[in-house]
Amino acid sequence: MLTRKVRYGVRALTVLASRQTETIPLRELAEQFHIPRKYLEVIMVELRNAGLVHSTRGKGGGYQLSKTATQITLAEIVQVLDPELLSRGVDGAEHHIAPEGPVWQEMESHLRGYLDDTTLSRIALLWSSRHEPLVYSI
Repeated sequence: MLTRKVRYGVRALTVLASRQTETIPLRELAEQFHIPRKYLEVIMVELRNAGLVHSTRGKGGGYQLSKTATQITLAEIVQVLDPELLSRGVDGAEHHIAPEGPVWQEMESHLRGYLDDTTLSRIALLWSSRHEPLVYSI
């Protein structure tokens, strides 16, 4: 349901959320989850243009969150990286004529509520509780 672009963006933002005081190089973000670097660069530019991250150039440069992880929702990330997902709905059907329309409308409502209520902080917390800490040594 979520595009690869959204999933990659959430993964990169999760690293930034777990290391909020650090500036993380794009190369490091790409290597952590085996994301093609050029594709991640496109994603990060979109996130930067939307004000979710800021970048620093040069030696020691990279990305940081522009807001705290508690202020960034999954809905906001999806809206930036796949704006049509929330507008096209679950299946793109015309709910008012489809017999199962009310079911799709209810599912979309629950999905939107979940996306609105799920913060990047929560995603990072859930991820860290299931994996090793995101610690790097260079």
